Amino acid sequence: MTRLPPKEAPTKDEKFKNRAELDKLRIENERYMKDHPELNAAIQEFVYAVLKRKPDDVRGFAIDFFTRPIQETPK
Repeated sequence: MTRLPPKEAPTKDEKFKNRAELDKLRIENERYMKDHPELNAAIQEFVYAVLKRKPDDVRGFAIDFFTRPIQETPK
């Protein structure tokens, strides 16, 4: 097995730049979530379904969950 040389530790400037980029991304993500409350509801519904059903294949369950047709609720 070939070993890769160890990566050099990031400089202070690189750490600051990376931190600033992460902060900017976090703010953009928060703004997007605020602009799309339906996304938060979908995530909550998905997590609830996973915890309730406890599927062995969470990835497959997620695919089925998010691609199934929306069922009409009884009136």
